[in-house]
Amino acid sequence: MSDEEKAYSGLANYIETRRKLIDLELDKIIKTYEGEVLEISKYIISGGKRFRGILTLLICEALGGSIRDSMDAAVAVELMHSASLAIDDIIDGDLYRRGKISSWVRHGVSKTILVANLLIPKAQIMIEKYGLDALVHVIRTWLDSTTGEILDVFGAPRDLSSYEVVALLKTASIFRVSAYLGAVSANASKEIKYNASKYGESLGVLYQVVDDLVDLLKVLDNSDGNIDIEKNIGEVASLKMFLEWLNIEEPINTDELIEKATVKISDFLRELSSYIGGFPESRYKLYIAFLPNIMIRYMLSELGSWGEDIYRMIPAKS
Repeated sequence: MSDEEKAYSGLANYIETRRKLIDLELDKIIKTYEGEVLEISKYIISGGKRFRGILTLLICEALGGSIRDSMDAAVAVELMHSASLAIDDIIDGDLYRRGKISSWVRHGVSKTILVANLLIPKAQIMIEKYGLDALVHVIRTWLDSTTGEILDVFGAPRDLSSYEVVALLKTASIFRVSAYLGAVSANASKEIKYNASKYGESLGVLYQVVDDLVDLLKVLDNSDGNIDIEKNIGEVASLKMFLEWLNIEEPINTDELIEKATVKISDFLRELSSYIGGFPESRYKLYIAFLPNIMIRYMLSELGSWGEDIYRMIPAKS
């Protein structure tokens, strides 16, 4: 087994073990609730890849901290993220989430909103132990994420670099604070906290790019290639902005879409590698370097063998 294969294998095991630890702690947190509130809370937080919470733990451990130091932050991030998804599903009218019926469909809009609004301040209170700056970062993240959702629904002003602005606010903000909290929980220097934040931010934009690519390819795979954007994509502004960002015009050519998207993905991978130079040498630093690749591969796996082919097409990987 090569060093690269060992790193991938080690990271895959790390992700799985840390995901299970986060799930256990999430269960402990919501056990303080009772009845239907407990039921809906469990439903909202169940499932999910836990990429954001795992990122918090990984950054902390890479900087010499421990799981115990960063677990509350990781759990808080996942609580906030899960609550935001439950609300997003209502806004977007999405019927399914994480392989099951969305919470608002099963439990109703009012009850889902109430429980989601209960989980968000719960997450913020858990951050208090990390200091005022950390708490302000989390509150600002919720503001950014909500602002991004507003731009996604209503459309960004034309004077903004629309797609990346929305991605930075809606998606990357949560990845950014996840990495930042990992550095904070390890008592890292100001410079390292900045680099960790930038790494998380770039990882978040990359996540959005791959997510939108997968969504569009699913639509194209079920059409003759000449899709009507309004009919097939609806009023989701971010997907329209994604096509504009890639300079893709109708009729959409699948090969062109994949080629331009993989070039952008490669650019982000190179950018990500520039933020971890100051991290101490360890297996955790290797895991941080390879994390974007595993994330991309996992997301593309939704496309089956087609996704594997696309993954191999990415010009530069860590």
